[in-house]
Amino acid sequence: MAALDTVTARRLARSILEARKEGRTLRPLTNTHLLNRADALRIQDALLDLRIGQGEVLVGWYLEKSGELAPLTDRMYFPAQPIGLVDAQQIEVVAIYEDTVARAVVIIDRVIKGALPEDFLAHGCGLVGVIMGEPIASDGSLDGKSVREEVAKALKLRKRDLHSTDLVIRAVR
Repeated sequence: MAALDTVTARRLARSILEARKEGRTLRPLTNTHLLNRADALRIQDALLDLRIGQGEVLVGWYLEKSGELAPLTDRMYFPAQPIGLVDAQQIEVVAIYEDTVARAVVIIDRVIKGALPEDFLAHGCGLVGVIMGEPIASDGSLDGKSVREEVAKALKLRKRDLHSTDLVIRAVR
C-alpha cells in the first residue's frame, strides 16, 4: 500500500476541520482511502498544521487510553462544553503542567461516524478541547513525571519533542 501523499493528507485534514466547524458528520475516511497508522498520523499532523496556520499555538498533548496522542492548542480551552458538536462527550482526565496536577475534562466528538481506529487517530482522537479544573494534591497514585515520560516516549516515535512547558493530559484510569 502506497503512503498517503501530503496533498491528500491536507485535503482530508481540511475536510475534518470544516466538518467540525460546521457541526456535521463525515463518512469514515477509510471508506474511500486505505489508511494505515502512519497515514492517520500524517492526516493528524496536517490538521495540526492547518490549525497553526490559522493562528493556533500547540500547547500540549492528550494521552488517550489506547496510548495514542492528540495535539492540544491554545484555542481548545473552554470554560464549559461548547454547543454544536457531533455526539460530544466529556471524559475525566488529569492535566499535568510544570509541577501542577489538576482535574480536567476533555471534550471528545465523533465527527467521523462508524470509523476504524485509523479514522479516530486521523482526526486527533476526537479531541475538541479541554475544560480545566482546580489543582489537586497528589495522593501518590499519579506521578506527573512518569506521565510526562510516557508522552515524551510516544512523541519520540513521531519525531517530536515534549517541551517542559507543554501541558500533558491523560485519561483517568
